[in-house]
Amino acid sequence: MTHRTNKVTPVFAILIPTAGEETKLSETLASLTQCTTPDNYLHTIVVENGEKYEAETITRKYELQLHTQYLFFHKGNKSAALNYALSHISDDTLIFFTDDDVRLEPQVLMAYEQTSRERNKKCYYGGPTFAIYEKKPPLWLLNAMPASTRGWQPDGNDDYLRTPRLLGFNWAAYAGDIKALGGFNENLGPGTKPKRTGQEWNMQERMLAKGFTAVYVEDARVWHHVPKDKSSLIWFIIRRFQGGLGAGMWFVEKHGKGKFPMNLIKYFTKSCLLLPVRLLSLSRTKMVVGIGDFSAGLGRIKGYFTAVFS
Repeated sequence: MTHRTNKVTPVFAILIPTAGEETKLSETLASLTQCTTPDNYLHTIVVENGEKYEAETITRKYELQLHTQYLFFHKGNKSAALNYALSHISDDTLIFFTDDDVRLEPQVLMAYEQTSRERNKKCYYGGPTFAIYEKKPPLWLLNAMPASTRGWQPDGNDDYLRTPRLLGFNWAAYAGDIKALGGFNENLGPGTKPKRTGQEWNMQERMLAKGFTAVYVEDARVWHHVPKDKSSLIWFIIRRFQGGLGAGMWFVEKHGKGKFPMNLIKYFTKSCLLLPVRLLSLSRTKMVVGIGDFSAGLGRIKGYFTAVFS
């Protein structure tokens, strides 16, 4: 691991949540050892949640190189585990959030640190992502897949950072800012039942609502491992439904149980009307998009009523 010479503040830390027996944590940490780190780098925290497997053993192997620290949170809930880890991190720490299944390019940490020094604290940061496939989806399916599977870079639209876009395995924010907003929503993300996605985008939406600025960091490039079971049409449909569940429940959290969900109804109605048009098109990608939007619409309605009657 290479270090810079000039002193900078505040401190910089890396936070990696992990869960389950099948993990690529060792590969992720090995990738981190190849990164150039700023002098204000403090440590890498690995927080395992649910059940204990090999994460602690793997983490301790990198204590010398990465100053790794291991935490365990008993509840199998990614958002809750992140909040638990945040309670061990000082407010002035810029945290690089990533996952246990990524490969980082060597300049990632420096890119975040240098960009953050040029901005005030009321910002959060994120970079482009790329995919490493066990089995690459066919193009007609890949074009409809979420950014976590397809990869993400700005498309040239100036409005691309005015809505949540930065992926949970490649973004950075100050610990104190996230704590001030109440931490991650523990009703969203892996470990929720039924599973609902979107905890990072939910946090970003709340930050934007409070006047934060999203900053794109072009040189913070991360490669995300996509397993074979996340490259199928069935997985895509389920994922869109899970995203809809989260959006529906967040609507109730944001507006209260008495607010009529007009925008959810409009989304669902539009997806119903467009579904037959897309199914009859000659484009398989449009067919998949139509099915995905319909699935997401169902999820939003179910999420809304689940939250209302809970």
